[in-house]
Formats: sequence, structure tokens, C-alpha cells
Amino acid sequence: ITYIGSWAFGGCIKLDNVVIPESVRSLCGTFSGCTGLTNVTIPDSVIEIFSCTFLGCTNLTDVTIPSGVTFMYSGEWDAPFYGCENVVVTYKGKRYAYKNIESLYYDVPYRQMGAAGDGYKKYMIKMHGEHIDSEHMT
Repeated sequence: ITYIGSWAFGGCIKLDNVVIPESVRSLCGTFSGCTGLTNVTIPDSVIEIFSCTFLGCTNLTDVTIPSGVTFMYSGEWDAPFYGCENVVVTYKGKRYAYKNIESLYYDVPYRQMGAAGDGYKKYMIKMHGEHIDSEHMT
């Protein structure tokens, strides 16, 4: 398995802990609506995290994004962590609380996307805020 797609586990409200296999390279909408999800382990093999991957996972509290992630999609309402009000995401040693998680997308490199090498760059949300560290956590 190299890709886990939209709603693969969507709405599994009793799912609380997930360890993604080392073979997986891309996630997209995978855990949308998993309100019971509190912990997820993302392996170093993952290089892309697309829209709605953790959409509405309201009990998700702590996620570490592997440093090898080269693309993270973000739109206005379908960002990977949209609706995860309690989450703190760690990426390359920086911690991002939900209130300023948009700044995470500044730090994740993006690559050219699109069909047949058309050079289309995937839209990245206009970012704001800054990362936080442990002294700013509440």
C-alpha cells in the first residue's frame, strides 16, 4: 500500500489510534471525521499529505509530520488539519497549535503538481501566523 485515499477510514468515530504502514507515501482525506482519533503515527515514508486528511478529527492532539514530507496541500476549508481545534503539529522541530497552523504550510516545501508536466503549482493557502514552541503552549 503506497496511498491511502479519501474516506478510507472516514467517519470511524471509535478509531482512536493509528499507525500508518511504512510503505505509505501519500495520504488524502484518509481520516476525515474520525472524531475519536487521538493519536496517529506517520512514518518517514510519507512524502505527501493532501486535503482533508484529518478533517474534523476534533480529539487529535499531537501529530509529528516526517521531515521528508515534500508537499502538503492547503486550501481555505480543506486543509489537512481543518477542524482539529486541539491539535499540535510538530514539523522539523517546530510546534504549531491549531490557532496558527497555517504557518506550518510556509515551512513545508511544495513541488510542481499537475498533469503532463503543465507546470501548474498546487494552490497554497495564504499563510499567516508564526510557529510556536513549548514555552508558548497552553
